[in-house]
Amino acid sequence: QGHCNQITATACSEDKRWIVTADCGEDSMLIVWDSFSGTPVRTFLNPHPDGIKCLDLSTDNRYLVTLGNDEPQTISLWDWTDEKEDGPIVSLQFKYTQEFQNQHWVKFNPDNPRELASNGKLRVLFLNWQDGASQFQYYSPRIEKKDFHEKKKATALFTKTVFIPNQGSAVTGTSIGMILVWARSLIID
Repeated sequence: QGHCNQITATACSEDKRWIVTADCGEDSMLIVWDSFSGTPVRTFLNPHPDGIKCLDLSTDNRYLVTLGNDEPQTISLWDWTDEKEDGPIVSLQFKYTQEFQNQHWVKFNPDNPRELASNGKLRVLFLNWQDGASQFQYYSPRIEKKDFHEKKKATALFTKTVFIPNQGSAVTGTSIGMILVWARSLIID
């Protein structure tokens, strides 16, 4: 039981019941484990062409979001609790540009499993989806070098984006210790 390749992404439910693991490479897998029994309860084979770079589990423990290690890169949403679903229920292939490729982080909004954020070094994306939809809607705020007052700040790279619980906003960390705060109105609009 388990992975044939190095595990590259993990997530755990708040109650510690469910553990999710994923790997990269040939014959990659996405596995949901029952931590109480130590057994896999759901396995998806080859979830992305070259495996998974990052993943997250929604706070209601129903949905998984995966960020592929493929090129062009894909982000996918899975309802692992629905036995009828054997693949992602929503997917988006990123634009094949330097700014949008190499996304390395994905995170659900803890207040709403239909909202999530993803980022690479140069772009942040806020995504949402509706029941029955086959595609994500997304917004990607453009940050220009002129938006920063100092040259050092203009070279900052994005590290991770998280939603602030019960606030309706999000923050993105940067490689030089800055934090960008995103207003909820921008995410919705």
